[in-house]
This record gives sequence, C-alpha cells and structure tokens, in this order.
Amino acid sequence: MTERPGVALFVDYEYAVLTSLNHWKTPIDPKRIVEKAMSVGAIEHAVAFGDFNSEPLRREAPKLRTASIDAVSAPTSSVAGKVKSYTDFVMLDNIYQTLLDRPEIGTFLLVTGDGHFSGVVARLRVRHGKTVGVLGIEGNISGELKAAASFVAELEPLEMDMSDPVLDEIIRFIARSQEERRAITFGATAQCCAASLNVPEEHVRQYMAALSAEGAIIQSVVEYQGRPSRVMRLSPTHPRVRQALGPGRGEE
Repeated sequence: MTERPGVALFVDYEYAVLTSLNHWKTPIDPKRIVEKAMSVGAIEHAVAFGDFNSEPLRREAPKLRTASIDAVSAPTSSVAGKVKSYTDFVMLDNIYQTLLDRPEIGTFLLVTGDGHFSGVVARLRVRHGKTVGVLGIEGNISGELKAAASFVAELEPLEMDMSDPVLDEIIRFIARSQEERRAITFGATAQCCAASLNVPEEHVRQYMAALSAEGAIIQSVVEYQGRPSRVMRLSPTHPRVRQALGPGRGEE
C-alpha cells in the first residue's frame, strides 16, 4: 500500500474566522479544515495563528483543541494609533522553521487568502520542491496566491435544508430566550442553542442567518446596559415562526 504524504497545516485563524463570519454569519469549524487537510495526506504538523486575546478568536480558540490544531498567539499592538497585526510574521516564521526542522514533510497546506503569502508559497514550491496547497474561504482567495500554489481548494458554506425539523427547534429556543431575557444577541443565542440542542454551532448560525435573510429574525441596534448593542427578536407574523410556535405563540 502506498504511504500517504505527510502534510504540514498552517492556519491563518484570523482570516478563517473573520472571513467566514463576514460572509456566512458563522465562524468556520476547524474540524472542516482538518477534514480537507486529511484528504490531502496524513497531518504531521498543524498550527493556527492569530491574536487569541481578542474576540472572536478567544471564543473560538477551544475548538482548535478538539480538531487537534495547536494555537500560536500573535498579539496585536498599537503603533501611532494604528493597530498592527503580527499574525503573518509569526506564521511565516513557523513555516520556515518547519521547512528546516521537518525536511521529510512534502506537502505544505496554508489556510489563507492573503496575497502576501504568494512569495513563500512560490519559494516552497519552486526552490524546495514542495507541494504547496492553499485552502481558503470560497470567493476570498487572492488571484496571485492561487497562481503561486500547486493546488487550491475552497471551503464552502454548509448546505441548509430549510425543511429540517431542527429549524423549528431553533425558533422555539429563540422564543424561550426572548421570554427569559429583555435582550438577546445573535452570537450568544446561537452558542447556547447549539449546546442545548446538541447541534454544531456552525449549523445553528447558518440556519439563523437564513431565518434573518427571510425576515423571520429581525436585528436592530438598541441601547442596552449603557451602550449600543445589536439585538435580535423573532418576527411573530412570519409564517415559519407561526408554524414553529403554534397558534397564539410569539404574538406581540
């Protein structure tokens, strides 16, 4: 049997989390990243980089442990009033250290969409004979980075079945949360709902994003505890909400 190639996985976690949040309304589950990497070969080195003292990375960091990805923090700093991120530098340093310390690893897989990495990708491939892949969020990978890589793969949003009964369970959970609290937020509600229903948070967030796009969830900015907060509520007249809650439930 042919032995599978060894893979070194480097994850720009700030890119992965923030980009998926912006485009899918949910942070990517690192287990999905690992699954993609394992389809390439046996993972021998896996590290994620970012400022884990800042949100939302601090909240998402525990998920890396369950995916067997090590976390290396690259704290940001403020210089002349401008925020400076060192994630790229720390990630580059780790890539070159791995190149020197683990010469037997033949495949390097970078999770990023940043064109600044095109130079190291090309150098690993051309000068060092490595197979270098780029894995990024769908539609958010630099063209220069794609051109430099041996192969490119994209992470896509999960397909949602809007007829799945779990959608009604999510609506009922949100309704109970509204009854118990004066104001609820999208992120905290998704997190609690996922734990309560034993459903992956990424799934819950995407179902909630779909409900928001349909107008079943309404989001607004209000003054809460002395500061502006983005809160959410169900639309009691929306057909899907009425269906899930039954007659008379959720009416204002």
